[in-house]
Amino acid sequence: MRAPDSREAISKTLSVRGLRPQHRRGQNFLVRPGMLDRIVEAVGITVGEVVLEVGPGCGGLTERLLLAGAEVLAVEVDVGLAGIVAEFLGAEPRLRILRIDVMEKKSALAREVDAALCGTSRWKVCANLPYQVSSPFLSACALYPTPPERLVVTLQDEVGDVLCAGPGDEDYSPLSFLAGLAWDVTRVASVPAAAFW
Repeated sequence: MRAPDSREAISKTLSVRGLRPQHRRGQNFLVRPGMLDRIVEAVGITVGEVVLEVGPGCGGLTERLLLAGAEVLAVEVDVGLAGIVAEFLGAEPRLRILRIDVMEKKSALAREVDAALCGTSRWKVCANLPYQVSSPFLSACALYPTPPERLVVTLQDEVGDVLCAGPGDEDYSPLSFLAGLAWDVTRVASVPAAAFW
């Protein structure tokens, strides 16, 4: 069974289960399969590598991460969406689904995420991040004792501008500083609004 990854497939999958995107949670589904492929390619996965995915939605990105050989830790606060991912991909032994909020508090990852990453010295993040969690999550990753070696995330343009800003730039902020300490920040691509539902 293939995880839904187009607007029509996601809409139908949600509809038959009595679900719909929750705007209060910032749920936006990336509905361009080619862009999902490009995101996974940018992650540069080595077989067996641990990848944290925040908000897997219906599993389109999750499935591609698994096909690339990743050990995926998918964290989904929406129980209905977590159930869809489990339904389509739950038989895959390299997938672990946590049905929780990825953040314990504003500046720290959830204890369950921390426990799942315990002993993992090399890990990556790949996610279509909801707006309200993006800055706290990225800050928590930068401050983590063993930060992810690479993050490939979709973000709103303004958050991307902050991350790419240098000292003296108008958008420079504490998040810019933290990101610059932990990673070399680059903008991989601009994704049009039409690519989301």
